[in-house]
Amino acid sequence: MTTLFGSDIFLQPKLLLHRKTKVSDLTLYWLFLIGVTSGARLEEIGQAHVADIRRRDGVLHIDIDVYVANDGTSDQIQGKSIKNDDSRRLVPIHDRVMEIGFERYVYGLRNAGLPLLFPDLAPNGFFERYVYGLRNAGLPLLFPDLAPNGFSKVTQEASRRANRLIDAVVTDDPRLVFHSFRHTFKDVGREADIQERILDQLCGHSPTSVGGAYGSGVGLPSLKRNLDKLAFDAVDWNAIVTAAAFIDWDDVIGKLKARVTDS
Repeated sequence: MTTLFGSDIFLQPKLLLHRKTKVSDLTLYWLFLIGVTSGARLEEIGQAHVADIRRRDGVLHIDIDVYVANDGTSDQIQGKSIKNDDSRRLVPIHDRVMEIGFERYVYGLRNAGLPLLFPDLAPNGFFERYVYGLRNAGLPLLFPDLAPNGFSKVTQEASRRANRLIDAVVTDDPRLVFHSFRHTFKDVGREADIQERILDQLCGHSPTSVGGAYGSGVGLPSLKRNLDKLAFDAVDWNAIVTAAAFIDWDDVIGKLKARVTDS
């Protein structure tokens, strides 16, 4: 993780929208930072709407669910999916991600009228819009095998880009991919003496013990306190926070909106 999070994408924020790729470095930036500090699946993060970022009991969190809030002002709202019922959960935002400026990023998206947390992950093609339209209407897909297990993939290209970055700056070992962060998250959590049931709740895993199957889980404040105990010491957080201090989020989001509109 030291090499990955010490690469230019995290330490040269002026370049976040420099490359004209379908999925921007800006999107990869947040996907990596949230992924490593939350244990969430790539698709769970990537399909999130701005409306899914909420504050309750003083805790900013991502609401991972299939519910879609649409005020009727945008045609960009897309459907969401989850892997299974255990995947429905509230995931607090780690203090380190807050320090980097995640809340300012979300605020900028709201002000710009962008409904998706990652606007460049919106489905663009005719067929993709057709499929999402069917799903939003509660109709089955015309070709069910395009969405195996009912877990749709708006992050296919993001996954390819993320894994290519890992190959380029860390290792081309095919075993090390974005999904590896979920295993790292649990390992770091165990080293911090976080209870397994809390790690399961954060990751959206089914309880592995009989006792873990009972109860509705711990509340957001407790989840947040436990999450922030995970230090991820292999990451030079001070360097990333220092670099992020130079980001003008309003300017970056304005450029992102123009880029998405033109695509």
